[in-house]
Amino acid sequence: MSHTHCRNHPEKSAACVCRACKEGHCEECMGPFGLCTSCFYKYAAVVLILLVIAASVLWSLTGFIFW
Repeated sequence: MSHTHCRNHPEKSAACVCRACKEGHCEECMGPFGLCTSCFYKYAAVVLILLVIAASVLWSLTGFIFW
């Protein structure tokens, strides 16, 4: 398989390159911010986990002050 074809759809040409994995993808496989959908969801999961951790740390530091 050549780098000029989409990683997920070998029959389509790679119109875009993902900023994270540097793989060629067709426009259908590209997500926002220049990332392929696979990398986008990986980064979104990491951000969500970090937000949950930050919220739990903030909650443990403030306690029940706001309730």
